[in-house]
Amino acid sequence: MSNEALKETVIAQSQIITALIAAVRKKDALDLTLFTDLIEQMRVPHKEDETGKNKTYNQVIETAKSACLIRDQQP
Repeated sequence: MSNEALKETVIAQSQIITALIAAVRKKDALDLTLFTDLIEQMRVPHKEDETGKNKTYNQVIETAKSACLIRDQQP
């Protein structure tokens, strides 16, 4: 893993944790809509460019969002 990819991963994980804490504290339960909204707001300055910068960041964010949706669809 390159230094840039590692940096992107750490930033993404930090933002995911921040969004999860905020989404849980709001209602004392995980509000997935709020979590998704917060993640998308944080994601704005991290769009992938033609050089591939932020590609790893966006992959980590998408994985977290997918995991939450899977969790939400469980009985």
